[in-house]
Amino acid sequence: MATYGNPGFVSPPPMAPRQGNGLAVAGMVCGIIGVVICWIPFFGWALALLGLIFGALGVSKSKKTGVGGGMAMSGVILGIIGLLMGVALFFLIMRGVSEIRKGVREAASELDKMEQARMTVSKYAFEAYPEWATQHPDKKCPDRLDELDEYLDGKGKLDPWGHPYEMKCIDKGIEVISRGPDGEIDTPDDIRSSF
Repeated sequence: MATYGNPGFVSPPPMAPRQGNGLAVAGMVCGIIGVVICWIPFFGWALALLGLIFGALGVSKSKKTGVGGGMAMSGVILGIIGLLMGVALFFLIMRGVSEIRKGVREAASELDKMEQARMTVSKYAFEAYPEWATQHPDKKCPDRLDELDEYLDGKGKLDPWGHPYEMKCIDKGIEVISRGPDGEIDTPDDIRSSF
């Protein structure tokens, strides 16, 4: 009987395909995306956390298979960085929002004070003074502003910033002035009654 081929050659058994480390790949990919979008609360953090978890599982698997250790460690490191950056950004943003709210409240309070002062100077000049003038036809102006207080239901005396109101006699009656927030007279923030 005739033999063909090389009788002394035995082919090696087929090699098993090399196993990959899908957990390492998933950890690295989630870690990268988690770092890139860490500024998106919860979603970015979730991906960074998944990168950390898959990366840790991938490190464990790489010790058994010898495959994907670098990618798995990248997932762990990027996951930690993404989580830390995301949480830090969240607290920085919340602090900024808190400061903005505080500023808005202070501005609203200042506007309320300005409106109170406008109303009071107007009441002095256009309500209290005319009533006073009808009872004192022989005088052009009161000697002191507090002579008009009885016509304001006891309100007046000090402006919302704690400064006394000022009064000037003018041709048409009186001008009443609040010194405004800076407490200085004749500055741009003064609030004046005007005709």
